[in-house]
Amino acid sequence: MSITDLFEISAALIASVGSASLLIFGLSGWLGRVWAERLMARERSRYEKDIEELKSHLRLEAEKHLADIKTWLEVAKETHLKHHTDKITIYRVVIDMVSEMLRELETVAVGRKSSVSPEVLERFSVQRLRAYGYLAMLAPQTVMDRFDSLIELLLDVLYDGKKATWKEMRNLAIDLLNAIRADLGVAGESIEYR
Repeated sequence: MSITDLFEISAALIASVGSASLLIFGLSGWLGRVWAERLMARERSRYEKDIEELKSHLRLEAEKHLADIKTWLEVAKETHLKHHTDKITIYRVVIDMVSEMLRELETVAVGRKSSVSPEVLERFSVQRLRAYGYLAMLAPQTVMDRFDSLIELLLDVLYDGKKATWKEMRNLAIDLLNAIRADLGVAGESIEYR
């Protein structure tokens, strides 16, 4: 065996190992990409499933909260309407009481009666106390103040013999009506006697 033969054998060996290395390296690179793509697809699938579950959970939570808010709004609406209806009922009681007493005082003032009858005084006493309690439950302070001013004048006229003009009583009654209108949210300007 000569040196030339030895070199040829060595070169053949190196060439065959080099080709196999290149082939192995190429196959391992391809196999690595295939595995990586499969792993990525599996991970992507898992994350997409998790995202869909999260979306579904959030959608259900949002629908639940929306239903709760709708229920709360419905209750608030019903409560507000009931409250408003109660105010109107109470204000009507007050207006009926005040108008009856003003009518009685007018009949005395024009001479159709000499004085307000004890029955009317008794009814007024009960109604004003009841009206005050009703107003105290729902009316704002502005309505209470106007009611108090009018009732104090009527009590002074009825029990203390104070002389009051029709204009004074009418103006206090109109002030009460305007406070009631404002509380009820009646649009427009205040009413006045012209």
